[in-house]
Amino acid sequence: MFRLFPLLLIPQVAFAQETELRFQSGWESEYRRNFDLKGGERGNTTAHELSFRATVEAQPADRIRAYLEAEAVFDRERRQGETRETAESLRINQAYLAFDLDGSELTLGRFLMRDDREWLVDENLDGLRLRHEGERARFDLSVSRVDMWHRDLLDSHSTGDSVNNFIALADFQIGEAIWLGGYAVLRDDHSGQDGRPVHFGLRSHGELAEGLSYWADLGAVRDNDGEMPLRGHAVTAGATYRLASLPAAPRLTLGYAWASGDDDPGDNRNTAFRQTGLQSNEGRLGDGGKLHYYGEAFDPELSNMAILTAAIGANPTEALSLDLVYNHFRQVEAADSLRDAALDADPDGNSRELGQELDLVLTYEPEDDWEIQAALGWFRPGNAFRHADERRADGALHARLELEYRF
Repeated sequence: MFRLFPLLLIPQVAFAQETELRFQSGWESEYRRNFDLKGGERGNTTAHELSFRATVEAQPADRIRAYLEAEAVFDRERRQGETRETAESLRINQAYLAFDLDGSELTLGRFLMRDDREWLVDENLDGLRLRHEGERARFDLSVSRVDMWHRDLLDSHSTGDSVNNFIALADFQIGEAIWLGGYAVLRDDHSGQDGRPVHFGLRSHGELAEGLSYWADLGAVRDNDGEMPLRGHAVTAGATYRLASLPAAPRLTLGYAWASGDDDPGDNRNTAFRQTGLQSNEGRLGDGGKLHYYGEAFDPELSNMAILTAAIGANPTEALSLDLVYNHFRQVEAADSLRDAALDADPDGNSRELGQELDLVLTYEPEDDWEIQAALGWFRPGNAFRHADERRADGALHARLELEYRF
């Protein structure tokens, strides 16, 4: 298991002026308690992951850049009452050539694509990408698939689905600190299971005043090729105010997200919004560390749901940030299922009250090479989750610890 470790002790190396080799090691431990909300111990899970990552960046020609990111990962997971499972993988996360086109860049291969809040996309994609970043305008266009080629070199079955992705993102600067943009994402499923949903919308983010930042997204999804026509829409907005003049520079965040549900499942039309399926819903609230802003434990896809978020954060030192985040979850239309939530339980379809969650996230970066993050999330179910005897379901706990060292 540790035969690769001596290689990772090599310091940062520059083979030539145009070539650079970097290493990163990481450890992640995760504990999930009562994610089925049944109150027993059988569903409790403990997982650990050890990873070693190497990146090579080179410039073989004047306008050509080559990039490779490979990662060895060792996983151990145990669900209480079951046999411990172990897995090993050797992943190619990124591998591409990038061509400089005088202010734009054309990328061919496997690349990481993210939007600002990772609300649309946070995924390693295989395909073609064209980016332009000007002073007041940014464009990001791509044609891709997920795992068109093997992600794990040790697993011959690690190819992805048959969905072609066509992604277009555009942002324009208005004034000194306001960005306004739009997006369109077409996911063309050649297997015929999920149709050809088109996601499109407007978005904006920036700084309204000194210390006051905001975000806003207005989105819709349409599909006429699935089992039934799809017509969903969503809106999310919020702001963070940073009190820079006070000790520890506290920050206050208030946000709201709403996504339509299907108000009449029998009318042969689906009006429930869904996200792209490429998102991660991770981001930062002001100067805090990265977190799951829809809950560390619940972590649902924004679909048929209204989420109210309130958070307070602070930076006691330059290296340390703390965030306390509260989320309240409510279905728009009572339904007996959730779309892509981390929990293993389904609501009863009678009540719309899903529950609430409180998260504490600590991020510590003592040096540029080190990052430590600890998070604790407690989800308290609402009336939509009940036991067979009609008692409200028991709460769920999620804890994680991540350590990362770059050298």
